[in-house]
Amino acid sequence: MTQVQIKSPGSIFDWSFDWDADSVLSASETISTSSWAVSPTGEMTTSSPAIDNDTKQTSVMVTAGNDRTTYRLTNTIATSAGRTHERMITVRVAPVGL
Repeated sequence: MTQVQIKSPGSIFDWSFDWDADSVLSASETISTSSWAVSPTGEMTTSSPAIDNDTKQTSVMVTAGNDRTTYRLTNTIATSAGRTHERMITVRVAPVGL
């Protein structure tokens, strides 16, 4: 199931995924790479992507976005075991108070 997050156009949104929460990774497996994509492209931006292999989490900062627009934020990881996993959330941009 895709998660939905609401943000205002001017807010900076910090998002992370816990890849260990539902045993996606084995005990010795680490996250080798993490990439983030936003669709549609052009208005919402991502910055400061990070990997924390101690907690097996990935994170990113999300800024901007057009008011009343819905975006899909996708995180794709590659692991030390050669596997690839993907998670996504839906981000709806709404004015403050809605």
